[in-house]
Amino acid sequence: KAEEQIKKDLKIQTALIQEIYHRTKNNMAVISAMLSMESRRSENEYVKSTFREIRNKIQAMSLVQQKLYKAKDLSNINLKEYIEDLAKLIMRSYGELSAKIEIKFDLHDVKILIDSAVPLGLIINELVSNIFKHAFPNRQEGEIFIRLIQEKDKTISLEIIDNGIGFPQNFDPRKDGSMGLASVFSIAENQLKGEISVKSENGLRWHIKIKDDKKKERV
Repeated sequence: KAEEQIKKDLKIQTALIQEIYHRTKNNMAVISAMLSMESRRSENEYVKSTFREIRNKIQAMSLVQQKLYKAKDLSNINLKEYIEDLAKLIMRSYGELSAKIEIKFDLHDVKILIDSAVPLGLIINELVSNIFKHAFPNRQEGEIFIRLIQEKDKTISLEIIDNGIGFPQNFDPRKDGSMGLASVFSIAENQLKGEISVKSENGLRWHIKIKDDKKKERV
Protein backbone atom coordinates (compact mmCIF):
# COMPACT_ATOMS: atom_id res chain seq x y z
CA LYS A 1 0.00 0.00 0.00
CA ALA A 2 2.82 2.38 0.86
CA GLU A 3 4.47 1.69 -2.52
CA GLU A 4 1.17 2.26 -4.33
CA GLN A 5 0.67 5.56 -2.52
CA ILE A 6 4.19 6.69 -3.46
CA LYS A 7 3.51 5.87 -7.12
CA LYS A 8 0.20 7.71 -6.96
CA ASP A 9 1.83 10.77 -5.36
CA LEU A 10 4.57 10.77 -8.00
CA LYS A 11 1.99 10.68 -10.79
CA ILE A 12 0.15 13.63 -9.26
CA GLN A 13 3.41 15.53 -8.81
CA THR A 14 4.44 14.84 -12.40
CA ALA A 15 1.05 15.96 -13.72
CA LEU A 16 1.25 19.19 -11.70
CA ILE A 17 4.75 19.97 -12.95
CA GLN A 18 3.70 19.30 -16.55
CA GLU A 19 0.74 21.64 -16.09
CA ILE A 20 3.04 24.37 -14.75
CA TYR A 21 5.39 23.94 -17.74
CA HIS A 22 2.41 23.99 -20.10
CA ARG A 23 0.94 27.18 -18.63
CA THR A 24 4.34 28.89 -18.57
CA LYS A 25 4.87 27.99 -22.22
CA ASN A 26 1.43 29.30 -23.17
CA ASN A 27 1.93 32.56 -21.26
CA MET A 28 5.25 33.12 -22.99
CA ALA A 29 3.61 32.42 -26.35
CA VAL A 30 1.00 35.11 -25.66
CA ILE A 31 3.69 37.65 -24.75
CA SER A 32 5.69 36.71 -27.86
CA ALA A 33 2.62 37.15 -30.07
CA MET A 34 1.93 40.58 -28.56
CA LEU A 35 5.51 41.66 -29.24
CA SER A 36 5.23 40.45 -32.84
CA MET A 37 2.03 42.44 -33.30
CA GLU A 38 3.55 45.63 -31.86
CA SER A 39 6.65 45.16 -34.01
CA ARG A 40 4.56 44.94 -37.18
CA ARG A 41 2.64 48.08 -36.23
CA SER A 42 5.77 50.18 -35.79
CA GLU A 43 7.52 51.88 -38.70
CA ASN A 44 10.62 52.65 -36.64
CA GLU A 45 13.42 50.18 -37.44
CA TYR A 46 15.04 50.56 -34.01
CA VAL A 47 11.73 49.74 -32.31
CA LYS A 48 11.21 46.75 -34.61
CA SER A 49 14.71 45.47 -33.84
CA THR A 50 14.23 45.91 -30.09
CA PHE A 51 10.91 44.02 -30.11
CA ARG A 52 12.49 41.22 -32.15
CA GLU A 53 15.39 40.87 -29.71
CA ILE A 54 13.06 40.71 -26.71
CA ARG A 55 10.80 38.22 -28.49
CA ASN A 56 13.75 35.99 -29.37
CA LYS A 57 14.88 35.91 -25.73
CA ILE A 58 11.38 34.90 -24.66
CA GLN A 59 11.28 32.19 -27.33
CA ALA A 60 14.64 30.85 -26.16
CA MET A 61 13.19 30.35 -22.66
CA SER A 62 9.81 29.16 -23.91
CA LEU A 63 11.44 26.48 -26.04
CA VAL A 64 12.97 24.94 -22.89
CA GLN A 65 9.49 24.73 -21.34
CA GLN A 66 8.16 23.17 -24.54
CA LYS A 67 10.89 20.51 -24.53
CA LEU A 68 10.29 19.72 -20.86
CA TYR A 69 6.53 19.47 -21.34
CA LYS A 70 7.01 16.85 -24.06
CA ALA A 71 9.76 14.94 -22.24
CA LYS A 72 9.40 12.02 -19.85
CA ASP A 73 12.28 13.41 -17.80
CA LEU A 74 11.04 16.66 -16.25
CA SER A 75 14.43 17.96 -15.13
CA ASN A 76 16.64 17.55 -18.22
CA ILE A 77 16.33 18.33 -21.92
CA ASN A 78 18.13 17.11 -25.02
CA LEU A 79 20.55 19.96 -25.76
CA LYS A 80 21.13 18.85 -29.36
CA GLU A 81 17.44 19.15 -30.25
CA TYR A 82 17.12 22.42 -28.35
CA ILE A 83 20.05 24.07 -30.16
CA GLU A 84 18.79 22.99 -33.58
CA ASP A 85 15.28 24.28 -32.94
CA LEU A 86 16.47 27.51 -31.32
CA ALA A 87 18.88 28.36 -34.14
CA LYS A 88 16.13 27.81 -36.72
CA LEU A 89 13.71 30.00 -34.73
CA ILE A 90 16.26 32.82 -34.62
CA MET A 91 17.00 32.42 -38.32
CA ARG A 92 13.32 32.73 -39.23
CA SER A 93 12.95 35.83 -37.08
CA TYR A 94 15.56 37.69 -39.15
CA GLY A 95 13.75 37.14 -42.45
CA GLU A 96 15.66 38.69 -45.35
CA LEU A 97 18.78 39.25 -43.23
CA SER A 98 19.17 35.47 -42.92
CA ALA A 99 18.18 34.54 -46.49
CA LYS A 100 21.74 33.90 -47.72
CA ILE A 101 23.13 32.51 -44.48
CA GLU A 102 23.39 28.77 -43.90
CA ILE A 103 23.53 27.13 -40.47
CA LYS A 104 25.43 23.86 -40.11
CA PHE A 105 25.50 21.64 -37.02
CA ASP A 106 27.80 19.06 -35.46
CA LEU A 107 25.95 18.22 -32.26
CA HIS A 108 26.38 15.28 -29.92
CA ASP A 109 23.47 13.95 -27.89
CA VAL A 110 23.82 15.76 -24.57
CA LYS A 111 21.29 15.98 -21.74
CA ILE A 112 21.36 19.15 -19.64
CA LEU A 113 19.52 20.34 -16.55
CA ILE A 114 16.92 23.07 -17.05
CA ASP A 115 18.93 25.35 -14.71
CA SER A 116 21.73 25.31 -17.29
CA ALA A 117 19.59 25.07 -20.44
CA VAL A 118 17.84 28.43 -19.99
CA PRO A 119 20.98 30.58 -19.52
CA LEU A 120 22.81 28.67 -22.24
CA GLY A 121 19.86 29.29 -24.57
CA LEU A 122 20.10 33.03 -23.86
CA ILE A 123 23.80 32.95 -24.78
CA ILE A 124 23.10 31.10 -28.03
CA ASN A 125 20.30 33.51 -28.86
CA GLU A 126 22.54 36.55 -28.34
CA LEU A 127 25.51 35.20 -30.31
CA VAL A 128 23.52 33.85 -33.26
CA SER A 129 21.42 37.03 -33.41
CA ASN A 130 24.60 39.12 -33.49
CA ILE A 131 25.82 37.11 -36.45
CA PHE A 132 22.67 37.86 -38.43
CA LYS A 133 22.83 41.55 -37.50
CA HIS A 134 26.52 42.29 -37.94
CA ALA A 135 28.63 39.51 -39.49
CA PHE A 136 27.47 39.77 -43.08
CA PRO A 137 26.89 43.38 -44.19
CA ASN A 138 25.16 44.05 -47.50
CA ARG A 139 23.31 40.73 -47.10
CA GLN A 140 26.18 38.69 -48.47
CA GLU A 141 26.34 34.90 -48.32
CA GLY A 142 27.64 33.39 -45.12
CA GLU A 143 27.82 30.36 -42.89
CA ILE A 144 27.26 29.66 -39.21
CA PHE A 145 28.65 26.47 -37.69
CA ILE A 146 27.53 25.23 -34.26
CA ARG A 147 29.41 22.38 -32.60
CA LEU A 148 28.43 20.65 -29.35
CA ILE A 149 30.37 17.88 -27.62
CA GLN A 150 30.52 16.42 -24.14
CA GLU A 151 34.07 15.60 -23.12
CA LYS A 152 35.16 12.60 -21.05
CA ASP A 153 35.10 14.62 -17.83
CA LYS A 154 31.46 15.59 -18.62
CA THR A 155 32.44 19.14 -19.58
CA ILE A 156 30.01 20.51 -22.18
CA SER A 157 31.81 22.30 -25.01
CA LEU A 158 29.88 24.61 -27.34
CA GLU A 159 31.38 26.46 -30.30
CA ILE A 160 29.57 29.03 -32.45
CA ILE A 161 31.57 29.96 -35.53
CA ASP A 162 30.90 32.26 -38.49
CA ASN A 163 32.87 33.31 -41.55
CA GLY A 164 31.77 36.94 -41.42
CA ILE A 165 33.73 40.16 -41.02
CA GLY A 166 34.74 39.57 -37.39
CA PHE A 167 35.44 42.30 -34.85
CA PRO A 168 37.09 45.61 -35.78
CA GLN A 169 40.80 45.88 -34.98
CA ASN A 170 41.55 46.41 -31.26
CA PHE A 171 37.91 45.70 -30.37
CA ASP A 172 37.46 44.18 -26.92
CA PRO A 173 34.01 42.54 -26.67
CA ARG A 174 34.12 42.68 -22.86
CA LYS A 175 34.71 46.43 -22.75
CA ASP A 176 33.54 47.72 -26.14
CA GLY A 177 30.64 45.40 -26.89
CA SER A 178 26.91 45.89 -26.48
CA MET A 179 24.98 45.18 -23.30
CA GLY A 180 23.96 41.91 -24.96
CA LEU A 181 27.58 40.80 -25.33
CA ALA A 182 28.32 41.87 -21.76
CA SER A 183 25.45 39.64 -20.63
CA VAL A 184 26.94 36.71 -22.56
CA PHE A 185 30.18 36.90 -20.57
CA SER A 186 28.30 37.41 -17.30
CA ILE A 187 25.95 34.46 -17.84
CA ALA A 188 28.74 32.11 -18.95
CA GLU A 189 31.13 32.96 -16.13
CA ASN A 190 28.90 33.93 -13.21
CA GLN A 191 25.67 32.00 -13.69
CA LEU A 192 26.99 28.88 -15.42
CA LYS A 193 30.41 29.01 -13.69
CA GLY A 194 32.00 28.22 -17.03
CA GLU A 195 34.64 29.54 -19.41
CA ILE A 196 34.09 31.67 -22.50
CA SER A 197 36.52 32.85 -25.16
CA VAL A 198 36.31 34.41 -28.61
CA LYS A 199 38.74 34.66 -31.52
CA SER A 200 38.34 37.02 -34.45
CA GLU A 201 40.07 35.31 -37.38
CA ASN A 202 38.21 35.03 -40.68
CA GLY A 203 35.04 35.59 -38.70
CA LEU A 204 34.29 34.89 -35.06
CA ARG A 205 34.82 31.70 -33.08
CA TRP A 206 33.04 31.64 -29.73
CA HIS A 207 33.87 28.80 -27.34
CA ILE A 208 31.87 28.13 -24.16
CA LYS A 209 32.75 25.35 -21.72
CA ILE A 210 30.61 24.46 -18.72
CA LYS A 211 30.77 21.70 -16.16
CA ASP A 212 27.53 19.83 -15.68
CA ASP A 213 28.14 19.60 -11.93
CA LYS A 214 24.59 20.64 -11.06
CA LYS A 215 23.08 17.62 -12.78
CA LYS A 216 20.76 16.21 -10.15
CA GLU A 217 17.38 14.65 -10.57
CA ARG A 218 14.61 16.95 -9.36
CA VAL A 219 11.62 14.73 -9.94
